[in-house]
This record gives sequence, C-alpha cells and structure tokens, in this order.
Amino acid sequence: MRPGFDVVRTARIVRRVVDETGLDLRGLDVLTEAATGPFAATAAMAAFAGADEVVALARDSSFGSAEDAFAATTRLAQELGATKPLRFITSLSEEVVNAATIITNCRHLRPLDRAVVESMNPQAVVSLMYEGWEHRPGDVDRTACEERHIPLVGTNEMDPRVGVFDYLGPAATKLLTDAGFEILRTRVLLVCDNPFRPFLRDHLSRCGAAVETVETLNDELPGGAIDVVLVAAKPGVKVTIGPTEARRLAIAYPGTCVAQFWGDLDRAALLSLGISVWPLDSPGAGRMGILLSDLGPEPAVRLQAGGLKVGEILARARQLDHSHDGYVNAIRAAIDSGFGSPLDGQEELLK
Repeated sequence: MRPGFDVVRTARIVRRVVDETGLDLRGLDVLTEAATGPFAATAAMAAFAGADEVVALARDSSFGSAEDAFAATTRLAQELGATKPLRFITSLSEEVVNAATIITNCRHLRPLDRAVVESMNPQAVVSLMYEGWEHRPGDVDRTACEERHIPLVGTNEMDPRVGVFDYLGPAATKLLTDAGFEILRTRVLLVCDNPFRPFLRDHLSRCGAAVETVETLNDELPGGAIDVVLVAAKPGVKVTIGPTEARRLAIAYPGTCVAQFWGDLDRAALLSLGISVWPLDSPGAGRMGILLSDLGPEPAVRLQAGGLKVGEILARARQLDHSHDGYVNAIRAAIDSGFGSPLDGQEELLK
C-alpha cells in the first residue's frame, strides 16, 4: 500500500465524484485492476456504483504486491459500503475476459493485445483511462477492436465533471519545486505539442513564472537565459530530446536544467553537455516524470471515474443495438456525452 493512502478521505472523494459524474454501473460486469494507493479506487468505485460483478486483476509491481493491491481495494470498498463482492485474480483467462461488459486498460491488465481482444464478448466495450489522442498501440490493439466492432474510446479529462487537466499545472509546479526551482520569477521554456500547453502555461504564469513556449526544440528558441526547460511533449518513435536537441539547448542555454513532465529524453546526451535533468531516474519510455496521483487521491479518482463513465455509456448504447451501426452509435454516444475522447481518426467514422 502506498505511504500516506488515506482510505477515509479517498472514500469521501469517490462518493462525491460518483455523484458528480452520475456513474451507474448496475446491470454491467466490469473487468479492471486492483491496485494500491488512490488507484485502489477503480475496482472499489465500480462496486460502489452498482456493477453486477467486478473482477480485479493485480500483479506484483514496484508499488506493492498483488496481495497489497487486493487488501487496499478491499479496504476502500468496505469503507464505501459497497455491497457487491469483488473477485480478485492474478492472471487473465478467456473465460474472465469473455464475461466482462466493460474492460479498462488499467496498468495491470495491459496489454490488451489481439489475443485478449479476440476473447472478448461481442458486446464488450473498452474504456481508455486517458485521452483518446494519447492512445499507445502497446496498451490496446485498436485494429483488433475495430475488426471485431468492440467500441474503444478515451476519456475526456477536460470535461468539468472529470476535471483531471486542472491538476496538470499543480503537478508541474511540484515537479519544478522538487527540482529546486522557486517558480516565482523563474524563467521557464515550456516545450509542448499537445493540449497540456494552456493548462501548464497559465498555471505557472499565475504562480509568478515567466513562461515562454515552443512546440518543439526545432522551433525558434527565445533569447536570454532560461532557468529550466519543462518538457511536456507527446512521446513518439523519436525521443523529444536526443543528442541534436541537447546540443542546441547547450548552446542556447548553457547550464540549464531539463524537467521531464512528459516526453522521452536522452539523459546521457544532456548530462554530457552539462545540462541537469529532473527527475534523476527515467520514468520509463512513454511515461510521465510525475504522476498526478503524487498530488493526492482526487486526480486519480476523477480519472478513473471518467473512464468508468465512458465504459458505462458505451455499454448501455451497445446493449440497445448489436449491429455495426450500434457499434458506431456507441462511440458517438460516448463522445457526444462529453465524457468520451475520440481516438485519432474516429471523427471520420462518425461522419
């Protein structure tokens, strides 16, 4: 169990967010994860929201053992007064996958590869617990879902009923203060090519930082000294800062620091040129340098609630119409609700 996990406060947040989102999973079966810390909320919240069955998978990880995850999830479900029992597993089977109505792409379930997708019930739906444009092919086999007409939709983290993007600025502030920067009067170069940009820029500016922005380090760089380069770029095949970009930074801003919010870095190249990097250790390819859950439980609870709500809307629509048109209409219903976030190219499907 993560240090500082306050089960009473987390339960209070879950109740409030379930009410705000109108999450109602009655009549639906959910396959998700059991986890420690705030992410224990996913399965516990599904049970609290009335799912007929919640199957929660956990594996041993750096955050704790599977048993730790089962214990944390059980404890939170009990605090919530969830009446439906949770079923805990440590591996997936075709039977478990086939029985689920809503399947989430949570960490312990990933990857939902072709073999898993082909085991799904024809009326199953998959909810991405992040924005659709953030979809990582290694998380869910989108092609297999499309071939089988399994609706796959992301979560609109900007919808005010979910409100996860509101925590991006505070997370950046924490990342920079942990790196030794005061924020106030700190000159920040924000490298951002995605919808994170206004949330990060505006929050840091309100906190007194002088913020310059570029989409990539191939753009024209602002003159003068830069205290810290905050990287918040969508990871891709190519690292955001490789040897070429590192050399450009070293020439433009000798001795600066690079703070990794999101976007992969060549740490060796940066350090060899006298540019410090934070966090010191890589979070792993494609992963964020700080988790929103590092701020406390609410952002994690809100994200998971939003993802489950997307699953609920997809599943209800799919139950009404089992045809190909029903598949398309389920995706449309989730997006039109404001809770769903389309994957790249899904707008064409909905025309």
